[in-house]
Amino acid sequence: MSSPKPFDDSSALIFLGTTPTKPTFTTSQIIYQITTSWGGTLTGYTFQWPSSLSTISYSINSGTPTNGSGVPSEGGSHLVNMDALQVATARLSFQLWDDLIA
Repeated sequence: MSSPKPFDDSSALIFLGTTPTKPTFTTSQIIYQITTSWGGTLTGYTFQWPSSLSTISYSINSGTPTNGSGVPSEGGSHLVNMDALQVATARLSFQLWDDLIA
């Protein structure tokens, strides 16, 4: 049995009775959530970019990083390349995030 794919109808939850209501958050709650949810022992801490940083760059790997020795700690031996759809989706998410914060 294979794992369901994101947005696959077969992985949809079936609700009996009323559909649960979506939570409503204030802008302050949203900012707190996306600036403090780092996982592990870092959860709850807030980190900020230096005010002198005027540009944030990103990249999408097309292969195993070569700027270090051994297996990258970020993905370990489970690091895999994204397929074309995943790359396109990642690019779109970065663009949408930039539109949101610009």
